[in-house]
Amino acid sequence: MEKLDPTIIQRAFQDLANNFQIEILEETTSTNDYAHQLARKEASEGHIVFAEKQTAGKGRLDRTWESPAYKNLYLSIILRPDLIAEKA
Repeated sequence: MEKLDPTIIQRAFQDLANNFQIEILEETTSTNDYAHQLARKEASEGHIVFAEKQTAGKGRLDRTWESPAYKNLYLSIILRPDLIAEKA
């Protein structure tokens, strides 16, 4: 698998909406942790964080795993739905 190409990704999202912001990290502990930090700093809805590699990826039921580079697609999206947390 090759490195992620931001131009191709942006083109794929172009038909859906124009408010997506794509960020590609070479390596991170977890795209979820990184996106959470951005969201706390008021990052806009639709900010998508991709990573080539995760060293402490997170999944359901608090499962963690190492995500090797160029083997899978690792991403998190910041969403800001207009509803209270209890309804989400």
